Amino acid sequence: MAKDKQVADYLFSLFDTKPEYIEASIDKILEEYGTIREYAKTALSLNGIIIKQLEDIFLE
Repeated sequence: MAKDKQVADYLFSLFDTKPEYIEASIDKILEEYGTIREYAKTALSLNGIIIKQLEDIFLE
């Protein structure tokens, strides 16, 4: 449960527009999961199809 709270805290910090919060969140995700894709699969339990759809929307 504590890990879920940590993940929620990182995601919540993304709602703030301060660049240092976004950078710190990304750094922590990369430190723990190696890639954003792996974070999405492991921590968020997203499958490859959903990840691809999100990439298509947000990464042009």
